[in-house]
Amino acid sequence: MKKTIFILFAVLQCSLVFGQTNTSIPLNDPVYQFLEICELRGLCQPLPKVKPYTLKTILGALTQIENADGRFLLTQNERIIIQRARERLNNKKTGFNPQNGLYRIETNNQEGLRISAEAGVAAETTLSGGFYLKDSLFGSGFEPGLDFWLSFHVVGDIGDNFSYYIGISGGLMYANRNYLGKNFLYYDGYEEGKKDETKNVYTQPRAFFPYGYKAKWDGVVWEIPNINNADFLAWPVDFSIGYGTTSEIAGTFLSDSIFYRVGRLPREYGGIFHGYSLDLNAAAQPFFGVDLTISPFNWIAISSLTGVLEFYSEEGIKASAYGFQNMYTISQIELMYKNYIHFGFGSAVVWPKRFELGYILPIIDKHFYQMAIGDFDNTAEFANLKLQAPGVGAVWASLFLDEINPEPGIFQLDRALYAFQFGAVVNTPFLPFGKLELSYTKIEPYVYTHPKIETPWYSDRLMEQAFLNHGDMLGYYLKPNSDEIKAKISFAPAARLLANAQYQLIRHGAEFGDLQVDGSSGLSELGDDRSKDPHYRKFFLRDGAYEWNHIIKFGVNWEAPRTAIQIFAETGVSIQYFTAITEGKPNDGSPHPYKISKTYPSSSAIFLTAGVRVFNR
Repeated sequence: MKKTIFILFAVLQCSLVFGQTNTSIPLNDPVYQFLEICELRGLCQPLPKVKPYTLKTILGALTQIENADGRFLLTQNERIIIQRARERLNNKKTGFNPQNGLYRIETNNQEGLRISAEAGVAAETTLSGGFYLKDSLFGSGFEPGLDFWLSFHVVGDIGDNFSYYIGISGGLMYANRNYLGKNFLYYDGYEEGKKDETKNVYTQPRAFFPYGYKAKWDGVVWEIPNINNADFLAWPVDFSIGYGTTSEIAGTFLSDSIFYRVGRLPREYGGIFHGYSLDLNAAAQPFFGVDLTISPFNWIAISSLTGVLEFYSEEGIKASAYGFQNMYTISQIELMYKNYIHFGFGSAVVWPKRFELGYILPIIDKHFYQMAIGDFDNTAEFANLKLQAPGVGAVWASLFLDEINPEPGIFQLDRALYAFQFGAVVNTPFLPFGKLELSYTKIEPYVYTHPKIETPWYSDRLMEQAFLNHGDMLGYYLKPNSDEIKAKISFAPAARLLANAQYQLIRHGAEFGDLQVDGSSGLSELGDDRSKDPHYRKFFLRDGAYEWNHIIKFGVNWEAPRTAIQIFAETGVSIQYFTAITEGKPNDGSPHPYKISKTYPSSSAIFLTAGVRVFNR
């Protein structure tokens, strides 16, 4: 026992003595776009699809890119962009740096151990407006929105392989949304004698692009001026304030073959390209977790994350979290053959809080482990494959398998819970740092959901085990029973300017009204008799009402010279309407013809969003 403790202590000490900064770079940093394009060209070795990357990882990749040779080298303009990204991220000037809002100290102690600390501030202001030319339910007119955040952080190193970060922010928000109706979590006849549950359904935040607004606050918000311990709100439907926290300690040892991180921050697992993950998406809310990545060779990486999911309630923090006490684990193995093939596979599980060693261990499959200990948890398997021709482009496919049983007609049954995605990314050499993305994503009904269940550890209550964190999906940002067609082009027309144009068609089963479709909410529950006729059969677009949303938008991000100021803007249109079946009943196990509905709401709007980031970390 003493020998084991000594070895563990020695390993930790090694992590305090060797290396560089291991704190993460936020997922919204433009450097991720540059790295993806350079990897697409074959200018750096493939990176594991577990994010955020550390500063050390990014600086190493930038060095490879700058020193690369071959056919698809950087242009002079692109080289300037990479150099400026390096300078911005690796600013090690000591003392007060008013240009970047930082104060930094660095010293060596008597044993020669390097110690650094940096304190900084940042601010981000976003003003947005939706100009509704037509809205059949809430009327035409202007809807304003606001997001204003101030943040403070402390970050540093103890030695070269141990790093820490602590950040806290406060915000003023206004993101109005309107009530649409009630969603029945079970379809009619779910279980004899069982009372249905309902949840309120709201529009997307009216001032922002559909699916374009992300809550930055933790827990709850307080409406101004009712700032006290009794008046909590779940959403800033009026001017409100809130707070946010992120933190981490991270390090490496054994010549950077093992990386660990403990902290609360946004992450992405399994996304072949940034923001596309079906497993743990960059759009998911942050939560506390412990990360571990083992990469003994540059062609393999084994990664795992175990964390605590956060409760969300429309009634605010005072509502009981009695039925939501969830842990979350995701593990994956990635195999990379140069810049040609990238294959990853793994498993994930949501499990009520307890000490379950088998889930935590990275090399044990979560689904098969559950079969050995009892079927109490929500498990899933996933796989991702990318085939790439460096300098030309790549094609990829992803599969998220929540539950499926091989039986006749299985793909028509609701119990076939899976999501899939395929797409292509094309290098556009005529545009600096340019790429064209094309993708299709399909989320089947009930994917990411789970029936409430009694467990031996909580025998007096039913536990919710959906893949949800703070009310949002952990996987792709669409809800169950949705699909998306997406086309996007992005490039850097000037050394300090990024631009993009995007089209989306998103279709989603109605969660309210007389023709709502079962399995369309993240809280939907599928019954026990899952092969029962005529129910539990799905016919996308033909078994109820469906929302269609056409979204076209254009965006720019400009970095002011000789300052740490970024100005960003986005504008475009959204056309939204519903289709509905013209005969039969919803969810009756048969497909029906459909047409545009005059009963469900429709709207057309122009959106304009503009903002400023100052001293953005």
